[in-house]
Amino acid sequence: MTIASTIMFLASLAELIAFIISFKGYIQKRYPHFKYMSVIWLSLFMSNFVLGIAYVTMDSSLYRIGMILSAPIGFAMMGLVDTISQEKIRYESLFINSVILTSFFIFILEAGSVVQNTTILGETTLALSGNAMIATSIVFLYAGLLWVFFMAKIHIHAPKSIKKISKINLMGAIIAAPGSIVAFSTGFIWIFPGTDFLLIGIGGIACAYSFHKQPKLGYVLPFKTYRLICVNSISGTSFYKYDWDSRGIVDEALLSGALQGISLILKESIQKGEIQEIRFDEGILMFHRIPENNILFALLVSKPSSILKESLEHFGTTFVKQYHKVIESDLVDLNEFADADFIVEATFPYVPQYSS
Repeated sequence: MTIASTIMFLASLAELIAFIISFKGYIQKRYPHFKYMSVIWLSLFMSNFVLGIAYVTMDSSLYRIGMILSAPIGFAMMGLVDTISQEKIRYESLFINSVILTSFFIFILEAGSVVQNTTILGETTLALSGNAMIATSIVFLYAGLLWVFFMAKIHIHAPKSIKKISKINLMGAIIAAPGSIVAFSTGFIWIFPGTDFLLIGIGGIACAYSFHKQPKLGYVLPFKTYRLICVNSISGTSFYKYDWDSRGIVDEALLSGALQGISLILKESIQKGEIQEIRFDEGILMFHRIPENNILFALLVSKPSSILKESLEHFGTTFVKQYHKVIESDLVDLNEFADADFIVEATFPYVPQYSS
């Protein structure tokens, strides 16, 4: 065992831990950001483990395979930042990654791309050279800067309720991205090869833990959810409301009346089914109506989202199932809906809470 191989095996262990945490989160929650995190950490674990073996055996072909195994992190990081920022993959991101990774494969497969290197401590190791080193550096620099930028953006916009765990996540990103970049640019990795990957692994554990502990971190940026309201679509009576962010929201009675009017007007004038959503300049009202009970559920959000639509429908079904006797009675006691907050927390567990 050499110093380089020991460091690389420690890095692979850290990345394995980060993978287990992320994959567990994906199995439990099925949130897409956990899927991309799992790919990142699994890719780096396999890559670093093989690199550790290559340092022991001094096998240049094995070293090249180890570096190739790290290639998926480019696409996975793109998928991660796109899903936590806007819930969909951008075509321009696919194009950029394709160009970078094509160059990476071309240069790393060139003859002479892997050379022996002697560290200051007198230990002989393997390293990339020439265009292969440049291409690999670009891949990791691109992924690292994306990572730290969006983790910082999440921290800036995160509500106070999750600010503490967001800070741990940001510190992990800083250790992993700028930390590994500094280790590379200062030449520290030429003294202790693999230090950059070890820093990535340590930072990865912090980030994976943060997202697993508080999955709401993944939904700070894609959209903002303001209010959920339940009204009788015939009488306009408001049964229940829940606020995630009440800043700038209109009066509840006014909103309930508006929802009743919108429902009746569209139903009479169009006669072609239910309203799905109404778009405003700076927000969207998403609807789910249960006609058997004349109940209209409305969700005020900043941007449309498939996961919000699914949660709204799930909430409506659960709400009516639990409170159908109360809803159908002649005199509705609003105090009967006091426990409905638990339904919200169960059906919208990923939505950050901004209101105190």
